[in-house]
Order: sequence, then C-alpha cells, then structure tokens
Amino acid sequence: FTVSKIIRVIRQPRGNMLLIGIGGSGRQSLTRLASYICEYTTFQIEVTRNYRKQEFREGNMMIYHNSNNIYLELSTPV
Repeated sequence: FTVSKIIRVIRQPRGNMLLIGIGGSGRQSLTRLASYICEYTTFQIEVTRNYRKQEFREGNMMIYHNSNNIYLELSTPV
C-alpha cells in the first residue's frame, strides 16, 4: 500500500478501506499519516476479550458525530 492510495480512498464520500497484511508491514503508520495529511482525526480501539456490545456502541457514537474520522481497529487473539 502507498499513502497516496489510502488518501485517494478516504477522501471519497463514505470512502473506506480494509488493509490486510502481516504485522510490521506499516498499515497503521500509513493510515495515520494519510489521516494527518487529510486533516482527519484518528479513533482507535483494541478488541480484547472484555470488549462488549456497549463499548462497540459507544465507539460508534464517537465516530459518527464527526464525519472526518479514521477508525482503526486492532484485534488481538482471544
């Protein structure tokens, strides 16, 4: 992935992208850089064993109050 591809996608209306790759490939760093360039805020959650429906709803409320958000989800093996 390149920063320019990520920027092109996230600047589109309702643009979203799923980045898949091995750990250490720079997905999170590239996404944070693209978010900074587009002047978007980054919202990050970490899904763990204790992550419940209530936390999911609260996170969604925070995201949808501002349309210029980048949502990063980090999942760990449960």
